[in-house]
Amino acid sequence: MTAKLLSGQTHGHTQSNQSSLRGDQVNQVKPLRPNTPVKIDSESLLRAIESLPDTKYGPVGFDWTPEMDEILLRFWPVKRQAEICKLLGCSQNTARNRYRELTK
Repeated sequence: MTAKLLSGQTHGHTQSNQSSLRGDQVNQVKPLRPNTPVKIDSESLLRAIESLPDTKYGPVGFDWTPEMDEILLRFWPVKRQAEICKLLGCSQNTARNRYRELTK
């Protein structure tokens, strides 16, 4: 393997000094511009962010109902946990932490 690397080959492939661009494509490549400051309208940015959909599992500080606790206690050990979480509308970490709190 050392002999191949010394002779200009790497892992059985010869090295090539040719670019992957064809001759007519070389002139079409535009040089990168230096970082240009972007003007951001804060009001339109805020409106755009507010129009984004909410997170999948709801807000932080998930509120558990007694019925949800009962479902979690009954089915968490025996059913697919990811599916339980989808139906409850929370993440697996949230449900796992709640199950641990309930079973202490």
